[in-house]
Amino acid sequence: MAEPEPPPELQVDEAGASSAPQGAAAGAAPHPDPLHSPLDPAEGVGVTPLHRGSPDACRELQPDGRDASLELNMPEPQLDEDVAGAGIPLDVDVAGIPLDVDEGGTGIPLDEDADGVEIPLDVDGAGIPLDVDADGVGIPLYMDTDGAGIPADADGAGIPLDMDAERAGSPLDADDPEHQCLTLEELGDYFQECIEAVEQLEKERDSLIAELAQLREPALQEIRHAHEEIQAACRLLAKVELERDNLKDEIRQIKQKLFKVTKECVACQYQLESRRHDLSQYAAYQGELETQAGQLSSELSRLKETCEKEKEVLRQRLETPPCRQDNLYLQESRRLSMEFESFVAESRRGLEEHYEPQLLRLLERREAGAKALQEMQGEIQGMKEALRPLQGEVSRLRLQNRTLEEQIVLVKQKRDEEVGQYREQVEELEDRLKELKNGVQLQQRKNQELEELRTSLHQELSIYKSVCVSLPSLEAIACEASRVSGHLTEFHVCTGDLRVQRSSELPSPVAHTKNDIPFC
Repeated sequence: MAEPEPPPELQVDEAGASSAPQGAAAGAAPHPDPLHSPLDPAEGVGVTPLHRGSPDACRELQPDGRDASLELNMPEPQLDEDVAGAGIPLDVDVAGIPLDVDEGGTGIPLDEDADGVEIPLDVDGAGIPLDVDADGVGIPLYMDTDGAGIPADADGAGIPLDMDAERAGSPLDADDPEHQCLTLEELGDYFQECIEAVEQLEKERDSLIAELAQLREPALQEIRHAHEEIQAACRLLAKVELERDNLKDEIRQIKQKLFKVTKECVACQYQLESRRHDLSQYAAYQGELETQAGQLSSELSRLKETCEKEKEVLRQRLETPPCRQDNLYLQESRRLSMEFESFVAESRRGLEEHYEPQLLRLLERREAGAKALQEMQGEIQGMKEALRPLQGEVSRLRLQNRTLEEQIVLVKQKRDEEVGQYREQVEELEDRLKELKNGVQLQQRKNQELEELRTSLHQELSIYKSVCVSLPSLEAIACEASRVSGHLTEFHVCTGDLRVQRSSELPSPVAHTKNDIPFC
C-alpha cells in the first residue's frame, strides 16, 4: 500500500499526535502487530497463494511471478473519508480548515527548536534529514551496525537467508517439525488485517490531530488575551507617566508663578515701606514749616501792634493843637512823621521781600505735600486692594500645591503597586514559559524516540518483506514475524502511554509575555 508522505507543515506535534492513536487501535485490530507502515511503498511482486494440499498442511512458500490472477490486489486506502466518501487530507480538519493555522489565519508552528525555528518532520533536531547522515550521504533503509547495506535476500547479520551461519546451504524445503506452515492466503489475510489496523490507526491519528487543534485553541486565545492585557497595562503605564510629566510641568509653572507673585509682593511691600518713610519725613517737615509759620505770624502780629501803637501816639500828637509859637516843632513833627512812614514802608517792603518768597515756597511745598499725601494714600489704598487678591491667589496656589503633592504621592504609590503586580505576573509567566519549554523538550525527545522506533520498525518490516520475496524457511518467517510483532506491541504500548501522558500534560491556558510561545 503506497501512501503520500506527510506534508512539511505537519511537524513534530502532528507526528506525536499521529503516533498516539496507534496504541488505542491495537485492541480493536484482530492482530495487534501490523507489519505495514504508511511510509513503505507497496511491493509489486507477484505472490501466489498456497493452498493446503496435504493433510499435514506443511508446504513451503513459493514465488510465482507468472500467475498474475493470484497476486494480492490491495487497493490503496484513503487517509480518511467524510460522509460522502471523499478523501480528507491529513493537514485539514473535517471543515477543510488547515490544522497549522488559527482562526485569524496566522500560521501555528507545531514544533520549534531553541531559537524559535520550525523543525520539519523529515529532519532531526540538528536540521539533518532522517534519510541522510551528517555529511549528506544517503543512508539505506537496511544497514547493519557498521553502516554497510544489507541485501534484500539477507538477514540483519548479512547472511543469505538460504544459508546458515557457517555459509553452508540450507534447503528451503528442509523438513523441520518446529517450522510453522503458513499459506500465502493466510499471509495475505494477515497483511490485509494489518492494513486495516493501520487505516484505523490513521483515522484515530486524524481525530487526535483535530482534538489537539481544539485543545490548542483555548490556550492560544488565552495567550492572545494575556498579550492584550499586557499591552493595555503598558498603555496605562505610559498614560500614568504622561500624567505624571504633565503634573510636574504644572507644578513647575505654579512654582514659577508663585515665585513671581512673591517677588511682586515683596516689591510692593518695599514700596509701601519707602512711601511710609517718606510720609513720616513729610510730616516732620510739615511740622517744622508750621512752627516757622507760627513764629513769623507772631512776629508779624507783634510788629503790627508796635506799628499801631506808634501810629496811635503820633495821631494823638497830631490831634493836639499845635503851638503857634512852635512852628519848628510842627515842621519837625511832620518831618519825623514822614520819615517814620517811609521807615515803616521800607521795613514792610523789606519784610515782604524777605518773607514773601519763603511763604510762597512754604505754601507751594504745603500744597505739593498735600497732593503727594493724597496720591500716596490713594496708591496705598490701591496697593492694599491689589494685595488682597494676590494674598488669596497665594493661599489658593499653596492649597493647590499641597493637593498636587498629595496626588503625586498617590500616583506614585499606585504606580509602585501596579509595577509590583506586573513584575509578579511577568515572573509567573516566565516560570510557566520555562515549564512549557521543558515540556516541549520532553515531547521532542519522546517524538525522536518514536521516530527511531518507527525507523527500526520500517527496517525490520523491509527485512520481512525481503524474506517473503526470497521465500525463506518457515522457521525464519516465524521468528521474524514474532520479533516484528513484539516490536509493534512495544510501539503500541509506547504510543498509548504517550497519548495518556500527553492528555494529562496538556497545559492550562496561561498568559505569556510579549513573544508568542507556540503550543506544542
